[in-house]
Amino acid sequence: MNPWELLLDGIASGLDALHRTFEPLVGIHAWGWAIIALTVVIRLLLLPLAIKQTRSMRAMQSLQPRVKRIQERYKADRELLKRDPQKYRERKQKMNEEVMGLYREHHVNPAAGCLPLILQAPIFFALFRVLNDQELVLSGDTVAQQPFYVFSPLGEAAKADVWGWLLIVLMALTMFITQRQMTGRSTVEGPQAQQQKILMYVMPVFLALIAQSLPLGVLLYWVTTNLWQLGQQAVIKYEVQHHPGGPGSDDVRPAAGRPSSDGERRAPRGGKTARPRPSGDRSRPASTQRSAPDHLPRRRGTGGRRAT
Repeated sequence: MNPWELLLDGIASGLDALHRTFEPLVGIHAWGWAIIALTVVIRLLLLPLAIKQTRSMRAMQSLQPRVKRIQERYKADRELLKRDPQKYRERKQKMNEEVMGLYREHHVNPAAGCLPLILQAPIFFALFRVLNDQELVLSGDTVAQQPFYVFSPLGEAAKADVWGWLLIVLMALTMFITQRQMTGRSTVEGPQAQQQKILMYVMPVFLALIAQSLPLGVLLYWVTTNLWQLGQQAVIKYEVQHHPGGPGSDDVRPAAGRPSSDGERRAPRGGKTARPRPSGDRSRPASTQRSAPDHLPRRRGTGGRRAT
């Protein structure tokens, strides 16, 4: 049996087990609740990756000013490309090497933010396959033909009635809010920020058009995932704002005594930067280096005698 068939069997078995749990409580609507519960279980399994994604994003945001300095040092624009293509390629290569070196130095993986999404994709398609199978029978029921309150049977297209369209709108709306949350936390500027804004508005509309042909059970999975993501990101935002240095935050400082990849040196332990001593007598604390009050005679020379 290949991995795809194993995944299909796992999804079907999980739905069946959850259905038996909910059936005594909600009767014929147990299959819909089984889909929602399956979504929560999947999100819990992906939670360690989501935490890793959050830490990677926070570390990348902390490093963003230094990345900008590297980009400014090896500035390569279209004018340079037209004027000197060889120099443009050399600068680009050097800039990419230093940026990746900075990420490696602080153990930051730029691809970590995509892992939860990549791992969810096979589950999404497997659930689509299971719910779209009009002949799949679990616990004596044909899953695709089961109702869920006012909605169409789980295997039917969501555009079948008004309630299906309402679910499509809810899916698009929750996805838009989720994307807006992520864009609001991002420190990316310039063309990349503009691309993020375009995706924020275009993707929900595009997916709403696709969702018209999806089984209603898949939309239940999608809406539940978006609502989970909203809550997860709200918790992350609270942690970042109120406990920026708490447990789980990344230490993005380079090792002691080693210069960073863009020429900076780490501050001394404790987070304080060493300051030069004030000019004057360096053997005495600065607080004691005060001139004598005006009503007292001033000392002259090094013998400690008063002027007469």
